[in-house]
Amino acid sequence: PLGGLLPVGGPVGLWPTASLINHNFQRPNVARVFVVSGSGVEHTIQFRAIREIRPGDELLDNYIDPRSSHAERARLMQQQHGIMEPRDLLDAPATLLSDVQRVTSQALSALTRGEADAAFFQLYPWWETLGKRNRAGGSPTHLAPLVLRDPALAEFFEVFAQAA
Repeated sequence: PLGGLLPVGGPVGLWPTASLINHNFQRPNVARVFVVSGSGVEHTIQFRAIREIRPGDELLDNYIDPRSSHAERARLMQQQHGIMEPRDLLDAPATLLSDVQRVTSQALSALTRGEADAAFFQLYPWWETLGKRNRAGGSPTHLAPLVLRDPALAEFFEVFAQAA
């Protein structure tokens, strides 16, 4: 609980061991897994090493969905944990993500209606734009060359693959 208040709209659990593991979005060394009992009622939390951990290393978990945009991560971390979430090297600009999210949503609606060609032609110009912004050497924009690696773009590429 933040400030003694329980979160609204989500499950709450008491995990004393988990409270010893800190957050790190960029370099976690453990991943959290919830194991459901045979009865389906009880949940056990397990932490599994995802890279080498040496004696004395701090255990670090990513508390949030790695596909979240920086804005989503920052809001959740501030709201739920009172922690400022810094930008990382892969974060695309918020305006770009907003535009891509809008066109992805429109294309997904077209796919739902069975209009794969319409979805493809909505997404293709953005695929080209993102590709041009990501090419090394002489990018015509101010975007970092890693913009395509922003995990928040995952849905765009999933929908683009479905449309193609």
